[in-house]
Amino acid sequence: TAPNSRLPTAIPPPTHSVSEKIGDSPSLECYFDSTRYLTEINNPFAADAYPWLSSDGLRLYFTKQNNGEQLSLAKRNNLQSPFQMPVNVPLPDFGASLTSCWLSENELGVYFCGGGQLYYSSRQSLNDGFTSYVPVTLLGLKPEFLAGASLNEAGTELFLYTYTHPNGYISQYAKVAEHAFLFQRYLTLPDGYGANPGQLSKDDLSIYFGLQVDSVNRVIARMTRPTPVDTFALETLELIPGVSQDGIYNAMPTLSADEKWMVFVRATADAWEANELCITQCDSNLVSVFAPETGRWSVYPNPTNNVVYITGPLEGELRADIISIGGAIIQSETLDVVASNRELHLGNLPVGLYFLKLYSDNQVLGVKKLVKNQE
Repeated sequence: TAPNSRLPTAIPPPTHSVSEKIGDSPSLECYFDSTRYLTEINNPFAADAYPWLSSDGLRLYFTKQNNGEQLSLAKRNNLQSPFQMPVNVPLPDFGASLTSCWLSENELGVYFCGGGQLYYSSRQSLNDGFTSYVPVTLLGLKPEFLAGASLNEAGTELFLYTYTHPNGYISQYAKVAEHAFLFQRYLTLPDGYGANPGQLSKDDLSIYFGLQVDSVNRVIARMTRPTPVDTFALETLELIPGVSQDGIYNAMPTLSADEKWMVFVRATADAWEANELCITQCDSNLVSVFAPETGRWSVYPNPTNNVVYITGPLEGELRADIISIGGAIIQSETLDVVASNRELHLGNLPVGLYFLKLYSDNQVLGVKKLVKNQE
């Protein structure tokens, strides 16, 4: 089984860089650059994992390790306030340890995983606990480990993180009977990559999940589809900039309905107890380099072997930050505001995908994807 029955096993490193397979989709709308650990909730000596964030971003359900795993709920008064002390939400005794939970929009229904099984329970009001359960039958695929269920609004489509040695997958099921789903497909990822747990967006048009890039880097990514009846296609796969920290486990994302708030998990070790909750907010617009006509400035050539030029009617004191896919600033330069073509030299950067964040008088003008090729 997966280590600690919670985290997926590492897969062999791919033979290509991230930028060769991911990063040329223009659909990202924002940049998350204000991540913090939920220290008011996290227990540094136990697991806090598998979050589910309400549509308004004010209520957070998650699995808390506290003399056994339990479903916990933390609330906040407004979007800028910290979360209050979490409380236990009673679940029925189903004979195994809780792994993950996913709630319906009205928070009266819950799908939860534990002991290699998926269950469903409901309650009459938000003040009640969940007192009884029904096992959910999964047909056509029997994985070694499963967690991170999420359903579409109609309840007819189930997405589930499944693990079968040596890889993790996002598996899609279709409802065939009450509390029964039939396996349809694995979501297609680039060769050599694996999946870590995630969730559907509230509008059913995106699925956010952890993407295992190599044996040490696991980052937050998403796939999109035009309508809720379409499938998620490989060409829509894109990294979420500014969220993931390099070299550690980043996974289990859950978002508010407007997709401006994200709660996810970071772990610095391959252990259940290492999981900690983080929260991040979308602060600024992301303008894709593959649609340079949008925005007041552009970058070329892109991809580049060394030098890029920033053009546009820019004013004020200009600064450009080069940011890794994990959100770390790895190069920062002040630009010549007078020159028509401001240039950045990237010769010292490894081949890969980066983000260029441009400031004018310390105000963010936007963020663009930037691909560095071999010189």
